[in-house]
Formats: sequence, structure tokens, C-alpha cells
Amino acid sequence: MGCDNSITSSKHYEHLSRDERVRIESGIKHGDSSYAIAKELGRSQSTIDREIAKASVPQERNGVISSVYFADVGQARHEEARIRSRREPKIEQCTDFLAEIDRLIA
Repeated sequence: MGCDNSITSSKHYEHLSRDERVRIESGIKHGDSSYAIAKELGRSQSTIDREIAKASVPQERNGVISSVYFADVGQARHEEARIRSRREPKIEQCTDFLAEIDRLIA
């Protein structure tokens, strides 16, 4: 007698893909709001707003400095953050031990 009375759905969050970042960039260039972009991508508006804030670069045009979103900048920052989030392998932390093993074997 299996009855699922759960009223909440399980959410599985995923990182934005390169294609989604390109769509955000083209949407901004076409004047779409972050709400419209989020609705099209099936994402939260706050996710889109955070991505725009993270990957916007100051640009000077006609003497006026404004922030411009670039998908490549967003993807590069995402990849850098993923690399920094990984732990150093344990084997690299015990160089003295490995040197002693090498000495004993040789």
C-alpha cells in the first residue's frame, strides 16, 4: 500500500550551460527582461540576475562606462570556480612519505 503524500517536488539544480549563457547574452542584446529570459530557459529569475551580475564587464562606449554581459566571461568564471572547488589529491599532500618509500625501495 504505497501512497505518496508528499506535496513538494524534489529539485535537482544544475549549473547553467554554455548554450544557456549564450541565450542570456542574446536576450539582453535584444532587450529582453531577465524575467522573459528566465521563463524561456525554465530557470528562476534570480538565477538569471545573479549570472548577469557575475559575468558583466565594464565597457566604455562614447565616454560612458556601463556593464555588458558576455557569455564567454560567465563560462570562463564558472570553469575557474569549478577548478578551485576541487580538493588537492591526498597523494600530493604526503611528499615526504613518498620520498621515504622511494628511498627504502631503492
